[in-house]
Amino acid sequence: MKVNMKTLIIFLINFIAACNGIATNNMEVTGSKKSKYKQTFNNMVMIYLQLPQTSNSIESNNEPPLTENENSTLTPNVQNQVFYLSEYELKENLKIENDMKDKGLLKENILKTIGENYVQMVTYPQPTQDDIDSMIDEKSLGIEHKKREYSITELQSKKQESLNQIYSYYNNLELKIATTPDEQLHTLRINMVNAIFMHDKIKEYCKGDSNFPEEVLGLNLYWLNRIRIEVIKEQIKRGLIDENAEYN
Repeated sequence: MKVNMKTLIIFLINFIAACNGIATNNMEVTGSKKSKYKQTFNNMVMIYLQLPQTSNSIESNNEPPLTENENSTLTPNVQNQVFYLSEYELKENLKIENDMKDKGLLKENILKTIGENYVQMVTYPQPTQDDIDSMIDEKSLGIEHKKREYSITELQSKKQESLNQIYSYYNNLELKIATTPDEQLHTLRINMVNAIFMHDKIKEYCKGDSNFPEEVLGLNLYWLNRIRIEVIKEQIKRGLIDENAEYN
C-alpha cells in the first residue's frame, strides 16, 4: 500500500470529523450509546478501506493515485462487515479501559502527561551534551531553564525520523502476521483496538505544541487500522473466523 503524506492527512482529517468522541470516560456503554460507540469505530474502518492502497512505501513528495474512493460517502458495505468492530472486541476493550479507570490511569492529568511526553518524544531531538550541561549549570545557579529553540531543519529531521520509526515498527509487525500463532494473532487484534481507543484519548493533549507534527498521529492511526485489518484477513485465510458473519 502506498502510504504518503496526503493519504495520511486525508485519513486523519476524515477520522477526526467522522469519529469525534470515539473514546469516553463513561465506559458503561449500553443500548443506544453502545450502538453509537460501534458506529464511530466502523466509520473509521470505512475511511481506511476507501484510501488508495497500492504499494508498500512511504512517499512524502509524490501525490497518491486519485480514486473515486477518496470522495465517496461512508456507506456500509456488506462485504466489509467482517472488518467492523465486533461485540467481542468492544467487550474486551471496555474491560481494559474500566480496569485503567479503576486504577486512576484515565484521569485528565495522567492523559495530559502522556500526551505531553509523546509530543516531546516525536517532535524534538534528543538533548545534546551542551543542552544537558546548560541545564545543570542553570539549576545550580537557581535559574529557570528555558528549552532552546530548534531550527526548522532540526524539527523536519526529527519529524522524518519519527515517521520512519513508526513505519519500521508496524511494517515489521505486519510482515510477521503470516507466521504468528493463532492465539497471538487474536491478542494482536485486540491490542490494536485498545491502541486505537487510547489514541483518541490522548490526541487532544498533543495539539498544544505548535511544533508537533500531526502527520505522526495520522501515520500511527493508519497503521493501527492496517494491522488490525491484515490480522482479520489472516484469520479468514486460516478459517478462524467466517468472513460472511456480521461479527467475529
